[in-house]
Amino acid sequence: MILADDSSTDGTQAWAKERGIPCIALAGGNVSANRQVAVEFLRDSLRWDAPIAFFDNDVVVSPDWWERLQRVFVEEPQVGVFAPRKVYASGETQNVGNRLFLNGGSAPCKLEGRRVVVDYVETACMVVRPEVWRSVRWDARFPLFYEDVDYCFQARSKGFEVMATAEVTVVHHAHTTSKARSSESERNRMRFLEDRKSTRLNSSHT
Repeated sequence: MILADDSSTDGTQAWAKERGIPCIALAGGNVSANRQVAVEFLRDSLRWDAPIAFFDNDVVVSPDWWERLQRVFVEEPQVGVFAPRKVYASGETQNVGNRLFLNGGSAPCKLEGRRVVVDYVETACMVVRPEVWRSVRWDARFPLFYEDVDYCFQARSKGFEVMATAEVTVVHHAHTTSKARSSESERNRMRFLEDRKSTRLNSSHT
């Protein structure tokens, strides 16, 4: 595990150091840019050749979640980005992946089997195949909101599928701070739609 600390003031870096966990200190502000810094650290310093899991600090995982998700990459070689089912603390399902509409809006996908191919999964908890994280970059123009949509559509444009499953469940204590940033979400929605006209795949659900 490598911890990417986004300018926290709660002693996170000292906590990680005490436990021998590598910690990258990042400048605050742009989530996508910071994720790319973490990926570059992996690629240039450690040269790992394994899936990478991105997840937020408000996600609680089960003890065997990593092993179970990695099995998907063995069984589903066409999948480049994968995510578990996310539930709220109440146990209510948040989503099992998402579909995207022509206007850039989205809705949770319906699970009709163990696994479902989706348009995108959220970065609250996603696992990325090494062939993807080595070739797809987090776009700093999407510092927050639509960075996950853009990333998944880039992976799809390279021939990978994006998939979600209910075989693994994580609890997402969703932040409320993003509700105050609706204007940023709308700006990024329009930016993504402009990009998509020329460079992104169409949604499989439109």
